[in-house]
Amino acid sequence: MLFNSDIFIFVFLPLAIITYFALTKIKANKAAVFSLFFSSCIFYAWWNPPFIFLLLGSIFVNFIIGNILRNFEHDRKRSLILAIGIIFNISLLGYYKYFNFAIMNINFAFDLNIPHSDIFLPLAISFFTFQQIAFLIDIYNGEIKKLNLLNYCVFVSFFPQLIAGPIVHHKEMMPQFEDEYKKHFHLENFLIGLSIFFIGLFKKVVIADNVAEFSTPVFTASANGEIITFYEAWLASLAYTFQLYYDFSGYSDMAIGLGRMFNIRLPLNFNSPLKATSIIDFWRTWHMTLSRFIRDYVYTPMSIPLVRYAVINRYSKKGVFLTSTALPTIIAFVAVGLWHGAGWAFIIFGFMHGFYLVINHAWRELKPKKMQLTKSMSLVTRYAARLLTFFAVLISLVLFRAEEVTPALNMLSSMFGLNGLTFPAFSSTANGSLAHLLNQDFGIEFVQERFIDSGLRIATLLILGLFALTWGFPNTYQIMHKFEQRKEIQAHSLSFLQWNFNRITAIYMAAVASYALLQIGKNSEFLYFNF
Repeated sequence: MLFNSDIFIFVFLPLAIITYFALTKIKANKAAVFSLFFSSCIFYAWWNPPFIFLLLGSIFVNFIIGNILRNFEHDRKRSLILAIGIIFNISLLGYYKYFNFAIMNINFAFDLNIPHSDIFLPLAISFFTFQQIAFLIDIYNGEIKKLNLLNYCVFVSFFPQLIAGPIVHHKEMMPQFEDEYKKHFHLENFLIGLSIFFIGLFKKVVIADNVAEFSTPVFTASANGEIITFYEAWLASLAYTFQLYYDFSGYSDMAIGLGRMFNIRLPLNFNSPLKATSIIDFWRTWHMTLSRFIRDYVYTPMSIPLVRYAVINRYSKKGVFLTSTALPTIIAFVAVGLWHGAGWAFIIFGFMHGFYLVINHAWRELKPKKMQLTKSMSLVTRYAARLLTFFAVLISLVLFRAEEVTPALNMLSSMFGLNGLTFPAFSSTANGSLAHLLNQDFGIEFVQERFIDSGLRIATLLILGLFALTWGFPNTYQIMHKFEQRKEIQAHSLSFLQWNFNRITAIYMAAVASYALLQIGKNSEFLYFNF
């Protein structure tokens, strides 16, 4: 079931909310929690009913392993049990997501012809797998003291964050479900959550789905082996960057808004990452719960032993940096790439970001203090850093969108002018003497658009408008700053856009909600459902 569908907004969600709070009203708290679990099962099974048994099986196996871990005191046995739990989860994910990719590479490497299996990727398996791995590690580290099967089922399956996150921890969710205050319906929380939900819906159906019209045809043509012009390649890559951001941040807003309707505060997942002035800042603000998971459960466990090894062997400061930061960073981000998809394009995407981060960390270590980027630096310098970061991300997202190396290289070749410098013929002057001069002196050609039906002029104006919207306006949580205060969020200068309990807010939120609801007939899936 999709958040941006009639059945979810007008039938499923009202029934889930009414049932939950009606049961808490009569003090049937266990029944209320069960109703959330039951609603979440319906939500997941709506897409493909048989896979609900996979989700339930994963939940029950991890709960059993977690209980065994909690009751064992012997360190060696606990380590073995934890290893078994992690292997179980990785094996489940590996079979459904990477088995055919492994077979393809084995066939290529050893000139074999092992047949592929007809495997259908279960929805959200990457998300609920990582969430449960974190749960097992937290139990192993003694961070979870109480376990209850029904509560654990809700923790994993809670429908607002089940399909595409945010990736949550048991310790930050279950105390909220046990809080007596949160068991009662609160109109303020409901209205705040509803507003966040509609802002996310607007991002998805109005911005992301419409900008997709300027990226999808070009990337499809590239995948079919057609030569893409210089201008088309850049325009499509810019369009996809904005599409992905508004699609996934829109989903995350909707998830957080839904959680708030149930008085549950889900962790922040986006904080204006396209305004980042470095790759380090980008990953602190993009898919923040995935970055947190990778930092805590992949990067840190690798880097700490390497630091100790470097210190024991009296490596230089440079050696410590290379062993304790560079290698774990690259390995961790290759894992990020693989988590997103089974393909070499995703691996290269992860490697690129690992390499970006190593360079960024090295620069911060080695550059003079006077060159550090601070709030006091000029606006030009900050925007230059923002542009550099944005285009570094954009280049990597070409691989992310293409999903295969060959079409990605086709797009990148056009973007770097290897297929010629070709621009759209926006006006008749493009065919006159100026066009002839530019072609003769610089090899620049002007041609009619081929892949974007609505025209490159409209696409260009839309991309420029999205730059202004993304860089100049507050994000969702700056708009909601007064009522959705989070330590990561700073108030925006455009204070008149802040959400409040007044007529002005009611009018503009009604306009946002109405326009978004008029667009939901498209029923398009969220991009991160594929990961």
